[in-house]
Amino acid sequence: MDHNSPCLLGLYHLLDQKKKSFSLWMERDPLYMQQRF
Repeated sequence: MDHNSPCLLGLYHLLDQKKKSFSLWMERDPLYMQQRF
């Protein structure tokens, strides 16, 4: 494995956490999203 693997895994993990927290926020506050768009 190359030396970039841990960095890429950390980046993917961070993006996955952001996606999860965003989807949780969307489920928790759907009316807010409807008002915005």
